[in-house]
Amino acid sequence: YVSGKGTSAALLASIIQGMMYAQLKSGMSLTDTVATVNAFLCSRVSGQKYVTLAAVHYRQGGSIEIVNGGHIPPVLIHPDGRAESLRDGDVPVGMFGDATFHAIPLALPPGARLVLMSDGVTEAEDPVGNQFSTTDMNPDLASADPIRAVFASMHRFAQGVPPADDRTMLVI
Repeated sequence: YVSGKGTSAALLASIIQGMMYAQLKSGMSLTDTVATVNAFLCSRVSGQKYVTLAAVHYRQGGSIEIVNGGHIPPVLIHPDGRAESLRDGDVPVGMFGDATFHAIPLALPPGARLVLMSDGVTEAEDPVGNQFSTTDMNPDLASADPIRAVFASMHRFAQGVPPADDRTMLVI
């Protein structure tokens, strides 16, 4: 998520994506990459713009490292279908020049899933302003097609209220 909307937000997202790609491709660690992006943003926009992100490094064999910079907590779906919100994380990227970031190590066993989503999913509203939440979607996350199931539940919940933000999900 990039603060703001329109062309400036899209340009900032593109710059950050390029920076992260270049840093990671050069062999920099995930935490150092996020710290570098944080320093860049703080030097350029002085806390006026910020980014929330969940950066994931997946290694063959199911070992995962996550850096969560103020983003919605990823959800780990265990092989038995139990959903676990990974609430550990740090501040949004670009807000504080002295911020530090840490990696969350995680083993993703066979049959498990990691779900990442934008706040447009968890903040979808019904006609009276109630928000859809990860609790509302937990049963759908263990289904054979979790994206289709969550979006169907979210649309039923919203009862025709149009989206106020993007609605994005990624299942690993």
